[in-house]
Amino acid sequence: MTNPTPRISALRKVVASARALVTYQVGIPVGAQRMNGALLRLHPHQALDYPAFSKYLADVRELPLGSERLETDLTALKRMDKALEKANIKWRDDLFEACYDIIERFGGEIGPTPEVEDRPHLRKSSM
Repeated sequence: MTNPTPRISALRKVVASARALVTYQVGIPVGAQRMNGALLRLHPHQALDYPAFSKYLADVRELPLGSERLETDLTALKRMDKALEKANIKWRDDLFEACYDIIERFGGEIGPTPEVEDRPHLRKSSM
């Protein structure tokens, strides 16, 4: 098997990020961060327009996300979590729609990823 092109490698990361977010393998904040980074890495090869991720991140930019939450005072974190939950509710549908669109549009194009190749029951045709 030949190595994938840089575009396909970057696209695989985008699709993997979408799958991780919709399956809640990662939460919405970390999933949006990963997706935003994956889309930026794909951009030199193919520009995709999914603004929900950057708009969500703009809404939560002042809030601790990921491991930085461990360094935040619990009282402050509880207060900030109310704002985070509002943003999650506001953006969840748009983020999930974008993820499902990415999976539908590009999941077949990237070919089986190693985790799908090793586990045939994850292939779309057998779902």
